[in-house]
Amino acid sequence: MYGNLGGILQDQSSKPNAVSLIFLEEITNNFSHERLLGKGASGVVYKGVLENGEIIAVKRFEPSMASSQTLFENEVDHLMRLKHPNIVRFRGYCHETQWIYTEYQGQKVFAEISEMLICFQYLPKGSLDRHLSGGSSEFDWHTRYKIIEGICNGLHYLHEQIDKSILHLDLKPANVLLDDNLEPKITDFGLSRQFDQRQTISAPNRAGTLGYMAREHIDEGIITPKSDIFSLGVIIVEIITGHKQYPEGVSGTSSEDFIELELKKWRNTLEKAHGYTNLEINCEQIKRCIQIGLICVNPEWSERPTTTKIIKMLQGLESSDRTIRNEVGSSADQISNVLKKHSDYLGVTEEGKLSPKNRVCIEILEQAKRREPQLGKASVSLAMAGDCLRGKLLYLENRVALAKILFPAEARVTMEVAQVDGTLEFTIGSSANPPLEMQQITFDLNETPFKMKDAYFARMRALSKTVLNRGAISA
Repeated sequence: MYGNLGGILQDQSSKPNAVSLIFLEEITNNFSHERLLGKGASGVVYKGVLENGEIIAVKRFEPSMASSQTLFENEVDHLMRLKHPNIVRFRGYCHETQWIYTEYQGQKVFAEISEMLICFQYLPKGSLDRHLSGGSSEFDWHTRYKIIEGICNGLHYLHEQIDKSILHLDLKPANVLLDDNLEPKITDFGLSRQFDQRQTISAPNRAGTLGYMAREHIDEGIITPKSDIFSLGVIIVEIITGHKQYPEGVSGTSSEDFIELELKKWRNTLEKAHGYTNLEINCEQIKRCIQIGLICVNPEWSERPTTTKIIKMLQGLESSDRTIRNEVGSSADQISNVLKKHSDYLGVTEEGKLSPKNRVCIEILEQAKRREPQLGKASVSLAMAGDCLRGKLLYLENRVALAKILFPAEARVTMEVAQVDGTLEFTIGSSANPPLEMQQITFDLNETPFKMKDAYFARMRALSKTVLNRGAISA
């Protein structure tokens, strides 16, 4: 039925090749909802079933996003030359342009639509973030250590074991997939960049996921291998604690005390496990991994270790017992501030220029008209023409979250979102001093060609809160 195209994808030893859109429509049942595996900021992933019964994953990029072409080309270019047990295996790609005859502003016109898809191995256990929730996880320590070790090995391969090294730049649990044996595979190379080991790259457009982006990346647009190391450190702490963000209830303790608290929890867990052996060996391993995680999130990027040192520390060949240096101290609540996830805003990957630090400015859309706000006033604008509504609202999430990070000394940011009779209402404001200056924006969903799904409304309603940074506003 599938002919040579099916053979291309079935041959796992062959180099990834181009496949046709018709073929991918066939194996995904025309991209049916029943074949849906997941959604991300840049596209949707479907299950494809080959003639021999093998399952592959097919990622379909969002054609309406301006950045899709760049993300697609970047991912194909990098995946084409990567081969490692802890990197997702690339199987094929498709890039086809179609012309459709449609109506636009009362006239019949031809519109060009580009379809961009990539095929990669199907990982049945899904992404790591699905297994991390609220301090609980079904994984024992042996499994967690294997996942930590695998992610470190995969990142080491990208940084130091290929001719032209690669920065991932969006390393997070959602971009780590697990196979049947719970072996981790790093995926999603849309934002990745090649780099020279001697380089420090300046990126005017910040792109990444809040909570996993290093401070120098957010503040100054600086990206180096240590940007990925920061992300790795956050992931390691999450895997050990089982939390999607730094656990609460440890405020005021030192980093050393935090290590001991986590170690005590794990010791109790291991002692209760029937037939568990090598208790002291595993407790030492746990302690070492926590130390590595905290070293990796050092605010001073030059102090973070390389992947070579991390591998040596994991193996016990180099000491991980060193002080966690922090420009504002080393208490756990300060480390918590570094690791803060802004959990309501996770899953956002979007590009955008940041506003100057000496003013409060929330930029909602890339193409929105910029204003020059006075200190203490909100700068808000909204334009609905052009892109997918979903993408716009995700971008809005990102801007509000960035406001919290960028203006720790000036800004209090409030965002309320409500759906009332088909109208989406945003109330956004920021101020250096109370009372809060507010500006309200409303648009009618029914007047746009886009519809917002319930899941996104629920996500946006979760943002209805006042965000106040630690020590943001003095009395």
